[in-house]
Amino acid sequence: MTKILISLSVAAVLSFHAMAQQTALPASKVPQNVLNSFQSANPNVSNVTWTEEQGYFEPNWTQNGQQHTGYMDLKGKYIQTVVKVGATALPAAAAAYIHDNYNGQIISEAGRIDFPQNLPSRFYARLGDGKQLLFDKDGKFIYITQNVLKQ
Repeated sequence: MTKILISLSVAAVLSFHAMAQQTALPASKVPQNVLNSFQSANPNVSNVTWTEEQGYFEPNWTQNGQQHTGYMDLKGKYIQTVVKVGATALPAAAAAYIHDNYNGQIISEAGRIDFPQNLPSRFYARLGDGKQLLFDKDGKFIYITQNVLKQ
């Protein structure tokens, strides 16, 4: 189960960066059950744009000044939500890991990956060289990958 969550987290982070390059999907092309599920979970969210990638529907919205991207399957089940955060919002252990192992690297983007059903969140940091670092909720390093969008 952990390997699946890590794989989904990596895919989500990489997809989050590709979001700007994707073509918006009209809400009329999103299955009604997916729309209903999203609206039920986010009743106060408006101005949602949709994209689709690798069989997942992705609602994109801004709430409380933060960009969000959801990942929902064809049945309308939430897989996870990625919320962009500032680098200072990363757990202290993650910031220390980056400082100790990537001294001099700039964090170009950071985010929190939230899962449904009270599974613990994860964090990611994208470094200036394109590497994606994943951390658990406490900031413990989990995984690294090159940003495949630049290859």
